[in-house]
Amino acid sequence: MAKITDLQILELVLENPAATDAELGKQLGMSRVQINRRRNAPSFQSLLEQAIRQSLEILKIAKVKAARRICGAVDSRDDRIALKAAAMIFEVETKTNSTQAFDSERGANGANIVRRLERLKKIWASSSAKLDQD
Repeated sequence: MAKITDLQILELVLENPAATDAELGKQLGMSRVQINRRRNAPSFQSLLEQAIRQSLEILKIAKVKAARRICGAVDSRDDRIALKAAAMIFEVETKTNSTQAFDSERGANGANIVRRLERLKKIWASSSAKLDQD
């Protein structure tokens, strides 16, 4: 049987993160103890950290692309699309600012932003309801 590499173990772990060492071992033809030793080895931990860093970088890039796409949709000639894009932006901002509103550095200023965004959200909701009636 060919030697199982750390990369093969990592791929299996990433495909099924909830799998136990025994389950992984069964799939790879190794014992639970062998899998445990390999997963706890510094070389495997380094490989895992590298995979996580790469995944986070991919997510950052995707978030930027998504934000650009949504911001572009705000300028759509179709009012429904533009309003939905605007609402998405306000929703994200509201969630972000509501968690930051309690941040001592932001204080009352953060709460004011949240209140303004909530008012804009209500305005959007009434505009959206009117569009749906048309």
